[in-house]
Amino acid sequence: MTTATTHNHEMRGHFFKHIAFMALLLGGLLIADSAIAAEKEVTHSIDLAGIERIEIHNGVGTVHIRRAQGETAELKVEFEGKRSGLMRRKKDVSRMDVEIRTRGDRLSISFQENNVEATMYLTLPDPSVLDIHVGVGVIDAEVGESSVTASMGVGDVTIRGLVDYAGDISVDAGVGAARITGGDNVSSSRAIVSEKASGRGKGTFPIKADVGVGDVKVILN
Repeated sequence: MTTATTHNHEMRGHFFKHIAFMALLLGGLLIADSAIAAEKEVTHSIDLAGIERIEIHNGVGTVHIRRAQGETAELKVEFEGKRSGLMRRKKDVSRMDVEIRTRGDRLSISFQENNVEATMYLTLPDPSVLDIHVGVGVIDAEVGESSVTASMGVGDVTIRGLVDYAGDISVDAGVGAARITGGDNVSSSRAIVSEKASGRGKGTFPIKADVGVGDVKVILN
């Protein structure tokens, strides 16, 4: 066998070894990706016996709240991993869950994770105090006989209440619009980019909502 023929065989051998290595690497990546979940849903039933104050914290995402009867809160959370890193892969959320804590008469529901968006759907009877905090996203809450505080960093806030229950109302948008619909003695003031509004319902439960950048509104029926 000539030197040239031997060299060609060696080149072909290296080539096929390289192809085999790449196939194994790709197979490993596919197996790894199959074990990664970019989306996940969890549910919780939470006993509210003895709970007077509920606090909700969500770093990035949406909080939907609807009123219900009884002494149990029903929570559904949808997690979605966002792309990050050099490979621009979606973050694995297969082990994600919210943190639920009770301390005395206080219940806290919270989630904070980089590159993950959480959408919370919560139905619950009216607590005495309801605090909602979101960093970036949306707050859409239906409230009744509760003192309500809602704060948003960047996004939109909508609070729907009942005029017979709502007391003093104040809304504040650092950059955006602030609106109150259905209340009495509604007044507003606007600067160059910010707006504040105040009013009241016919009841005693205050509603306070603010947003850094975005729109905030309270709608009374």
